[in-house]
Amino acid sequence: DETLNLPYDIPANEYLCLSGEQFSKSRCIAIWVPSILKEFDADAIRYYLSINMPENKDSNWLWNDFVAKNNDELVGTYGNFIHRVITFTAKNFGENPKRGKLQEIDEEVLEKIQETSCEVSNSLEKCNFKKGLRTAMNLAQIGNVYFDKTQPWNLIKTDKERCKTVLNICLRIVQALGVFMAPYLPFSSEKICKTLGYNQQLKKWEDATRELKEGT
Repeated sequence: DETLNLPYDIPANEYLCLSGEQFSKSRCIAIWVPSILKEFDADAIRYYLSINMPENKDSNWLWNDFVAKNNDELVGTYGNFIHRVITFTAKNFGENPKRGKLQEIDEEVLEKIQETSCEVSNSLEKCNFKKGLRTAMNLAQIGNVYFDKTQPWNLIKTDKERCKTVLNICLRIVQALGVFMAPYLPFSSEKICKTLGYNQQLKKWEDATRELKEGT
């Protein structure tokens, strides 16, 4: 039947183990979903499962590694960037600011958003989920570096218009991350979109590179 969309790529993973042992319901070597959801945010669990996925070889769910990756990566890199950008913008402007003339460092970041969009999209299409997640997380780290280099906490005192542009670029990164991370962290991505002033989660991949909704 030519109307059927037949499989064109069938990915297969290796095994995920629990501290070196195979999961076994009969031996109670397991992590029960209802129980873990009472203790941890769903996106924290999804992040660790995605970044630790046994795509090419067996991997282990290790509790100390789960805590470390949550604290160092998900909170320390991703969450930290989004939090510092949004809180600083809200405190000093109360809305998404309009950007002015771009400098070279700004254009480089915008170009990096475009590159990340292509790389993450290609990784997801090829079922290279860990690579896609790492690429998206790298953009968050680039955002942290950009924030530190441009120093908006000084610009707000010396050049308010330049500060608006810097924060506009930072929020463009936040917006892009809300799209790139949606397959991995859907609940957090929805919060990001609402925080940026959108009524619903950004639905199209092209939304990652769209102009920022200013003034909300």
